[in-house]
Amino acid sequence: MKRLDSFTRQEQKQIIERLRFDFYMRKGFVPPQLAKLQKLAATAPLSFKFNPYHDPDNGQFTFGPGNDDDSDDDGDDSGSDTTTPVNPDLPVPPLPSDDPSNLTHVADASGQTGSAPAKPQPAKDLSISQQGIDFITQHESFKPTVYLDLAGRPTIGYGHLLQPGESYPNGITRDETEQLLTDDLDTAETAVQNNVKVPLTQSLYDALVSFTYNEGAGAFESSTLLHLLNQGDYNGAANQMPLWHYVSLSGGGHASSTGLINRRTDERNLFLNGNY
Repeated sequence: MKRLDSFTRQEQKQIIERLRFDFYMRKGFVPPQLAKLQKLAATAPLSFKFNPYHDPDNGQFTFGPGNDDDSDDDGDDSGSDTTTPVNPDLPVPPLPSDDPSNLTHVADASGQTGSAPAKPQPAKDLSISQQGIDFITQHESFKPTVYLDLAGRPTIGYGHLLQPGESYPNGITRDETEQLLTDDLDTAETAVQNNVKVPLTQSLYDALVSFTYNEGAGAFESSTLLHLLNQGDYNGAANQMPLWHYVSLSGGGHASSTGLINRRTDERNLFLNGNY
């Protein structure tokens, strides 16, 4: 462990400001000095851990200055102990340990949240809970007639993109809606089950299915989120979610979507804290 006083005065100032910034963000509000704090935080020493990490000296998870010989302090972004850029658009919930067995917020297989941790399981053995389905439908909202999404694509029901040959000139019935939802969920679940190689709790799985349902199986399969997750970096994977808040505009270019910012915040919160 490095003592705080072993850093230069400038580094100490950066570390203290970063801790203050993290405190404000964890409380869910932004201080007036946000820009200044972000600038200072971005230059804090890499050997200072801003996410919880395992301290071999006491066997517990902590955060603060870490060991100089930590293998994840080499300046790259392949490990969970490197600093993670803060998205200024979003509050940052508290981060749990990278070991899913230590997450006490998780839901059991029936989708009911409790205080006792659920045992992580292989993704292929899980299926989305009713709470997970409700979470998705609340964010998609139901549209009984065809409309164009922000990218100009014909959409209907719970965010279902019309496929070649599909047509609903008179709108969609509830039965048709449920069938489309089931089919789209199956596509998202198959992508998660076939590509996630680390154990998941129910709430982690539901959050990933929601993300994949919205962004598409191809986007999930090629994402840095999945790459980090399969390395065992659960925090790093969660921190990728808020980055996916842009939509492709029908006229070209991209734009940030408030709706996606809110959804990614909720999915990250579900992933980290089990809050449906």
